[in-house]
Amino acid sequence: MSQSICSTGLRWLWLVVVVLIIDLGSKYLILQNFALGDTVPLFPSLNLHYARNYGAAFSFLADSGGWQRWFFAGIAIGISVILAVMMYRSKAHAEAKQYRLRADYWRRAGQPVRPPVARLRCRYDRLLRRRLALRHLQPCRYCHLCRCGTDRAGRVFTF
Repeated sequence: MSQSICSTGLRWLWLVVVVLIIDLGSKYLILQNFALGDTVPLFPSLNLHYARNYGAAFSFLADSGGWQRWFFAGIAIGISVILAVMMYRSKAHAEAKQYRLRADYWRRAGQPVRPPVARLRCRYDRLLRRRLALRHLQPCRYCHLCRCGTDRAGRVFTF
């Protein structure tokens, strides 16, 4: 049974199109107006630097011959199709579920590219962990991925 787009979760698809247009437009502007290696200061503490990364995060697989581009594109297309089907099957009035689905997807999609400082901090803190009482615990405040936490004094431990 077909449903109208407005009665399903696909009514949020316009947001994907807007973000895609902004992303591709900014890449086009950079390619037209910058030479490789150019730097433009945007704010006193933020510069825009044109560099190319032929691999995945932090040039992972950069020297692999080009197959990685199609591999990662296939993964992204597969995930996009799965999410579109999930959004189509859900009702538009299920706002909380739609919000959780989108937020959970973007949180999980962003995990591989979280700042490396957070990951290094967690590994550093794990090396210095102490045996602490397991009360008043909070999840890791840096990456939310590892199985470490803090007590009320801010000391980090792993369990």
